[in-house]
Amino acid sequence: MLLDMLADSKVNIAADTMVQELRDGEVIAVDRTSGTSTFACDTVVLAAGMQADNALYRSLVQELSDVHLIGDGKQPRGIHDAILEGYVMGSTL
Repeated sequence: MLLDMLADSKVNIAADTMVQELRDGEVIAVDRTSGTSTFACDTVVLAAGMQADNALYRSLVQELSDVHLIGDGKQPRGIHDAILEGYVMGSTL
């Protein structure tokens, strides 16, 4: 859904691309296959890796007896994995 919303808003997504330089109103980027490209822009959002954040789980598990770690708190993955894991856990409770 998010990708559809970004496409509807005409957001340019450059996957597997490294930012080489940020300039006023543009980004110089390097892609392994197509080389260097220049993008006109007013905003740049970098998505550079994922890391589990289970701080809430770690604090709750010390206070409560029945706490389960699922989804991206356990390990960052795709949304379908998180939904399935939530469904499986919910059906066992």
